[in-house]
Amino acid sequence: MLETDVIEIRAANPTDRQINIVSTKFAPKTGEPILAPLHQAISDIPSHEMRLAIVPYDELINRLGYGLRSRIRGQFILTDAIGHKHKTKSFHM
Repeated sequence: MLETDVIEIRAANPTDRQINIVSTKFAPKTGEPILAPLHQAISDIPSHEMRLAIVPYDELINRLGYGLRSRIRGQFILTDAIGHKHKTKSFHM
């Protein structure tokens, strides 16, 4: 069995309409946003429900081109079908 750290993205929909997510990106504090390496993706969030996405930390570090023991700072950006960008709080690991 292989253990790895993961980042959970929890997205809630407080509206009366479904939200359809078309992309999930990670925006590092410095540099351009990249597509997040998702093992579990959020595609739609029904009205008044929550969905969860899983991002393996090691794969995110690799995709960013950082060393394995690097610390990262940034936020995730979920874009819906009509172009609205939903941002998580900034964090560091």
